[in-house]
Amino acid sequence: MGMLRPGELFLFYKEDYVVVTEELAKVPLTTDEFTGSPSLFRQLNQDQIEPVGQLPREPAIFAKYENVWVGTVEKLFEQLKERQGD
Repeated sequence: MGMLRPGELFLFYKEDYVVVTEELAKVPLTTDEFTGSPSLFRQLNQDQIEPVGQLPREPAIFAKYENVWVGTVEKLFEQLKERQGD
């Protein structure tokens, strides 16, 4: 794997990962930015997790939130991957 630039983060999901660039890290976790689970975003925001850069590195952490299913996390991950390419 190449050298990471300072501040770059990886989010892993199954065998896949997203490199969170500085731009992506600043995107707020809201239903305006991502389709999906308002309930997930509300709970993340309550934990002071507001931009993408603060998402937990390990998707297993999402299991502690109520009404968050594997499909919810997958959908968010897919959207992050799409945006990574922007």
